[in-house]
Amino acid sequence: MEITEIIKLLQDYGVTLTLVAIVLFFAFAFGQTGLKYLQEKLKPNEVTDPRSHAFFSTSERLINYHIPRMRISNDPARNTLFRDMLVKKIGAWRNSMLDFVARDFSPLKTFEIKDLFAKTLHEIIKGYESEWKLLGVPDPVISKFAEWHSPRVEGLSSSATSVFDGKSFTTPAEMLNATLCLQNALLVETIIDAERTLGGLNGELSGLTYQGLTLQ
Repeated sequence: MEITEIIKLLQDYGVTLTLVAIVLFFAFAFGQTGLKYLQEKLKPNEVTDPRSHAFFSTSERLINYHIPRMRISNDPARNTLFRDMLVKKIGAWRNSMLDFVARDFSPLKTFEIKDLFAKTLHEIIKGYESEWKLLGVPDPVISKFAEWHSPRVEGLSSSATSVFDGKSFTTPAEMLNATLCLQNALLVETIIDAERTLGGLNGELSGLTYQGLTLQ
């Protein structure tokens, strides 16, 4: 199951059913093939320029095509909020990572690249939360999304640490491509967390407005 297949499931069947499919897929894939699966997916035979990684084209398609067509509710305000949150979040994330992988890492030691990656993740979170506040995203939404999403980011950070500290990936390009593969998977989880956030907040949002629309 590739990321594009998961995105199509999101559009065709909605977030909840797609989550079940993803869980079943990863349970099978990692349960059956373990480390071999990860090595094949994260370390191809030919190392490509990280700037050409599928994470960037996938996130661009999400922003420009898929997310504008997604809906999670019969409430127009919630749908607008859902889409705006994702476009801003994924856009800030994509731009930051493009800048990150474009750096010259040749003078740096691995631990320095690892530290820069961790710092970049922190800056991405601060960046999209600031953009959300400027858009007028209600504070309860920002807080609830952080509750759902923080464990995902911690998981990404932990997995990235394994990439940088391990022996499987030896060059900066290999390490960066591996972290981008991990982030590619996180794109779908980001959509799921946004849906969970707005689906779980009911009375807390009723009567609040967003972009001139009243949340139901």
